[in-house]
Order: sequence, then C-alpha cells, then structure tokens
Amino acid sequence: EYAKVLHWLNQWSKDEVRFYGVKVEVIRKAERADPEPRFHPVVYPGGWDEDATLPPEPPMPPDKQKHHDFFQPLVDALMRMGFADRVVQAWSFRGRRFPTPFDKDSAYQIYLGQRIAWITLHIRVWGSVERCNQIFDELLAQRDDIEASVYIKPNTQWQWDRDSNYSFSGISVKRDGTIDDSPEKLNEIRAWMLDLLVQFKEVFDPRLEEILKRLPSD
Repeated sequence: EYAKVLHWLNQWSKDEVRFYGVKVEVIRKAERADPEPRFHPVVYPGGWDEDATLPPEPPMPPDKQKHHDFFQPLVDALMRMGFADRVVQAWSFRGRRFPTPFDKDSAYQIYLGQRIAWITLHIRVWGSVERCNQIFDELLAQRDDIEASVYIKPNTQWQWDRDSNYSFSGISVKRDGTIDDSPEKLNEIRAWMLDLLVQFKEVFDPRLEEILKRLPSD
C-alpha cells in the first residue's frame, strides 16, 4: 500500500518533487565478514518494482501442499477441456469444486482424504430443501439409466444421499485412496477422477438442464 501511494505521488506531483521507496537489507558477503547495509530502490520517479514490494507467500503446510500437487494437473487438464469456467476449493483443501453451467450452487466435486476418494454431483439449493429434494428425486427416478450410462471400475461403488433436513444432496462414486499413496497410485486415482468427471458431465448436464427448465423458478 505504501509503494502504491509513493508511485501515485510520483505520477501527480510537480517535477521538482520526487518520491522514493527504499528496501533496506543487511547482507553478509563472507562468513566472517561484518554485515553491511544494502539499499534497494523499489519505488522511484518513473518506476515501481512491484514484485519487490509484495510480501513473500508463506510455504503451504505439508498436507495442503500434497493435495495442491495432486489436484493441480487434474484441474489444468479439465480447464483446458472447457469442463467448467472456474474451480474453487472444497472440503478445506482436500477437494475441488466445479460449478455446473445450469445452476451456480450445484457442482461436480472431487475429494481425496486419508482413506477414501470420491466424485460427487453435489446438488445444493440455498434456503430451499424442497427444491433440492425435487431435483434429487427427479434424478433418482432415472437411477438405473444413469448408472448404466457411467462405467465404474469393480472396486468402486455408487452412493445416493438425499438429505431431507438440509438444502443439499449428493450422487457419488467412491473408492479407496489416500493422499499418502505411492506416486503411481496417485496418478491412477487422478486418471480415474478425470475419466469419471467427464462421464458425469455428459450424463448429468442434459438431465439437470431439462429438470431445471421444468421446475418452477424461485
């Protein structure tokens, strides 16, 4: 903030008035040498070294860094494919959320914890349990067709969760998996997530669009 003000003052003050922002550092040029001051200009007439005025980002905690490193290649691949227009963090740092194009509150979500990995169509309607249940029940009526249209591996299983007390429900496929698995297994889990997310979108997007068109709007 101080650097921004100094830069602004240099742009608007008279020519004979100049402002400088200087970063003061102490360096030691040799192991036994005395420390010496170093003055590094970061704001000056006609310039501003913005990178030098930003605070350093603290390192991520190890578990958070592991999840970031796991999800980022998957997120990059999905964004290149146009899977969604944005991605947000979900379930603390252990999941990611891709909003559906027809309903900003519902999303395709992925999660990798200490014992399990899953992919979910998360149906959420803020403040309306009834509307959320209507959407879920419409999809539940098509359960046989939906499950027949999505290929899941033998070691995975469907889970349909209708919550009558809260304004969200979920349709998930789950499997074993942990962030501490070997790199080879993590690659396999990531490929499984990518394949299943694409299938979910192909199967659920047209159904969601059709259901939301028929349901009365709020």
